Amino acid sequence: MYLLKPIQMLKFYPPTGLDRSATNSFRPDASWVSRLTCLVVFLLLSLSSPLLAQYNSNAVTVAGTGTAGSAANQLDSPFGIYVDEAGSMYVADYNNHRVQKWASGATSGTTVAGTGTAGSAANQLNHPLGVYVDGAGAIYVSDTDNNRVQKWASGATSGTTVAGTGTAGSAANQLNYPIGIYVDGAGATYVADASNSRIQKWAAGATSGTTVAGGNGQGSAANQLWSAAGVYIDGAGAIYVADGGNNRIQKWASGATSGTTVAGTGVYGPASNQLSYPFAVYVDGAGTMYVSDQQSHRIQKWTAGATSGTTVAGGYGNDALVPYQLNYPRGIYLDRAGAIYVADQRNNRIQKFSRINPLVNPSLTIATTSQTSCTGASVSFTATSTNGGTSPAYQWKKNGSNVGTSDATYTDAALTSGDVINCVLTSNDQWASPTTATSNSLTMTVNPLLTPALTLAITTGSQTSYAGTAITFTATPINGGTNPRYQWRKNGTNVGTNSATYTDFALANNDLISCILVSNVTCYTTPTADSNSLKMTVIALVTPTLTIATGSQTNCAGKSVSFTATPTNGGSSPAYQWKKNGSNVGTNSATYTDAALANNDVISCVLTSNAPGTTTSTATSNSLTMTVNPLLTPALTLAITTGSQTSYAGTAITFTAMPTNGGTNPAYQWKKNGSNVGTNTATYTDFALANNDVISCVLTSNVTCPTTPTATSNDLTMTVIALVTPTLTIATTSSQTSCAGTSVSFTATPTNGGSSPAYQWKKNGSNVGTNTATYTDAALANSDVISCVLTSNAPGTTTSTATSNSLTMTVNARPDAPALTPASSSLAATLTPLSLTSFALATTGNSLHFFQAGGSELSPPTVSIATAGVMSFSVGQTNNASGCKSLLTPLSLTITATPTSQTVCRSSNATLNVTLVGTAFQWYKNGTTTANKLTELTSAQRGTTTATLTLVNLQTTADYYCKITTSTGVQTVGPLKVSVNFGCSARPAAEEADLQLLVLVRPNPIVDGHLRALVKGAQGQALNVALYSLQGELVNQQVWPSAPAEVNLDWDISQRTTGVLLLRAQTPTQQQTIKIIQN
Repeated sequence: MYLLKPIQMLKFYPPTGLDRSATNSFRPDASWVSRLTCLVVFLLLSLSSPLLAQYNSNAVTVAGTGTAGSAANQLDSPFGIYVDEAGSMYVADYNNHRVQKWASGATSGTTVAGTGTAGSAANQLNHPLGVYVDGAGAIYVSDTDNNRVQKWASGATSGTTVAGTGTAGSAANQLNYPIGIYVDGAGATYVADASNSRIQKWAAGATSGTTVAGGNGQGSAANQLWSAAGVYIDGAGAIYVADGGNNRIQKWASGATSGTTVAGTGVYGPASNQLSYPFAVYVDGAGTMYVSDQQSHRIQKWTAGATSGTTVAGGYGNDALVPYQLNYPRGIYLDRAGAIYVADQRNNRIQKFSRINPLVNPSLTIATTSQTSCTGASVSFTATSTNGGTSPAYQWKKNGSNVGTSDATYTDAALTSGDVINCVLTSNDQWASPTTATSNSLTMTVNPLLTPALTLAITTGSQTSYAGTAITFTATPINGGTNPRYQWRKNGTNVGTNSATYTDFALANNDLISCILVSNVTCYTTPTADSNSLKMTVIALVTPTLTIATGSQTNCAGKSVSFTATPTNGGSSPAYQWKKNGSNVGTNSATYTDAALANNDVISCVLTSNAPGTTTSTATSNSLTMTVNPLLTPALTLAITTGSQTSYAGTAITFTAMPTNGGTNPAYQWKKNGSNVGTNTATYTDFALANNDVISCVLTSNVTCPTTPTATSNDLTMTVIALVTPTLTIATTSSQTSCAGTSVSFTATPTNGGSSPAYQWKKNGSNVGTNTATYTDAALANSDVISCVLTSNAPGTTTSTATSNSLTMTVNARPDAPALTPASSSLAATLTPLSLTSFALATTGNSLHFFQAGGSELSPPTVSIATAGVMSFSVGQTNNASGCKSLLTPLSLTITATPTSQTVCRSSNATLNVTLVGTAFQWYKNGTTTANKLTELTSAQRGTTTATLTLVNLQTTADYYCKITTSTGVQTVGPLKVSVNFGCSARPAAEEADLQLLVLVRPNPIVDGHLRALVKGAQGQALNVALYSLQGELVNQQVWPSAPAEVNLDWDISQRTTGVLLLRAQTPTQQQTIKIIQN
């Protein structure tokens, strides 16, 4: 059918440049002629193209004004577009760095992503090109110049990055100029990564993407893309790519490694089978593609399998004033009615091309009277269609297989449970899209035919019972339905109620019980069923009795008495309730034992029989009245009636037993240390007691009711003291060897000395000291003998006195006090510690000891003399053999001040003096080792072996030392610091300019593994000398904060492999590098 649009409905927009006169006539210029030509071409095409006639050629502007701007009703280079189910448009507003949402029919948009200002913050965009909205209303934006995809949750004020890092790149987690995007139902984001010529798929929540199309470099091969701009995913997961640089649409089946060309020839051009840098693609449910052919300014429609396309919008030029024209169409989207929305980029608007006849969606619903039926029942299904056309076709399906005829009803008498019935409608409505629709599915429940049955059982009681017993019968139905009915029968006569249970209290022997079931199941073979019959056996009743007995009804208090019950007709598990004076006692047992009976207590028992068929369940026994005598407890106490518990050996001691509750004829058994002694009497005498002997007695009572027949007395533990002999031992608290004049103490240790022992000390047999356990003597002579005599006052001794051991003393003489050496006691202050051993002379066999003024010994005898002043000491000597010490000799030293440090100008001279008298002098610099020793050098220093050192042309700060040989040894004076002030100089500027950094290496090449070098020209400056390999590895390094005039190096590099090394010397202002060869 051809559709011709009346010419009067076309609206012309006169171009600028028309010459209008007062009569409103005009003369067309070249621009107007061009537009008229376009109109003629459009009319001819409208007449010749039925496909084009599906759409209104004049579009309606639904967003933007056609003029670039940032107001709410304006756009500036719109690119991507998405239309939701409600008809709202989402536009990627490229130059306004935002996404605008235009509600259906709105005249202005609302910013839903971005701020309108370019930026990379979470709430900003930078030239967005693509937009997509998922089912939850989240907005996905291809933030192109930020090389990322931002997701803005519905209503959010900022986005989160779901693809890309924000930095251009080709890694799996990067993007480079992303354009088109698509989000599938699983939340995976597909991105047209234009500059990487690939399509990246980012699963929901993933931190990197997977290449699903292209990615093999820029090119035109089947597995390559070139500046991919648009991407669309169909229902089968196939990927459609607007392969702009290759002027084609590529389709990549799900999982494929290369694509097939489904639109375009790959050659740029405006022919119907060509494309000119396609930007976007949309695929409808029928597989028809809609392509924004941007540089041909048209929208091409390619049906599935077609080799050429049809222009359905634009294609006649790029004049913004003509509503059917497009100027670089970019994004494209179709709504549910088939209307095409186009982002008309250079016209700064969104154009909507509506169908002349909007598309309709066919739908189909099927129903049946019930989805539940019986096996073999015939079930009918009815289909109700919408938009099916004048002659809809139906294909019924059973479990996915075709059944029935092309009719709106289908009947099936062979359904089984779980069968699924649905139907596919094929509409013949010419505007149906798609043309088919699948109905809802009905899952059938088919119940089998069931046969009712009924079984009886006794649930309370048994088939054999006693007269009067209640027996409950329970009916268990099979296939009885949800509400079965019951008719109970006794000996063939109806009894009971319509219930699954029946209880009878009056059964007689040989009664017959049965039941009839009436089932209400849906699908049954017969509605009733007879149960089995139960024939009853009924037994006559009996009466229970009980008798109790015990061994004796007369007992002692506390004695355990047992009672036994003998039942008649008690059953298999009779129960017993014992009673004492009418109160319950005991447990449910045929015996009862009581150890707490009182006189005249009455015991009885009540039987509860569980025997079946009894006239009564309980029976009370006979009663037993008890006679109970009280209990008496025997006791026995021992006492000493002659002597005491503590005595000396050989003393006679008499013990007496005093009973309680012993009866009329008590018996006694005396015990000594657990063994029987003595006779059966209340007294016992012992002459041979030993220390710690234990005396006790056992009473045997003859009272009537004793708690126990025997009682054991208390124990009497005897203390028997043996006769002892006193002794005495003496010892010295220090040693039997001492020095003359040393006070020595002796201590006496007695044994059996009593509470107040007496002591008589003796020296060489003569009495000395006082009556104490200690004796001190400071006038002992060699070979003196010390002893002591003890007089004991302890009881029970064999003798009252004892003489101690003798101690023979060794007393050594003390050495004389040491003499001081005749040396000067005046010394110059120095940092070198001073040994005092040179100031005193020890005699043969003795050692010197030096002490500070406070008395503490100096060990080692070395002191600091860095500070001027007078120092006092004392010195003594100790005999090496005996350890005896001499008296102390005082020693005094006078320390004189050292020369002070000084500061001079650079290049000046300085003089250092020492005042200490000596026989030889040697000056050192920055240390006192041999390497620091100064020698005569006219240009640097003079007087290096005298008391006065002259320093010439000073360039660096240094510490100086002087070693002086004196009569008491070598003393070191120093450090004497000479600081060089670089702020002043005694040297002409011209001379300083001659100080060039110089590095000399000899020999080079190196032959013995030692690098020897001389560095000059760094005086007073920071110097860094380093050795490197050619690869930059640091081999060795040395740094001087303030370098001397000459620096000599001697580095051991023998562990390095042979080859070329670089030696670099560097100051803040100069640098020299020397190539070294290591052989």
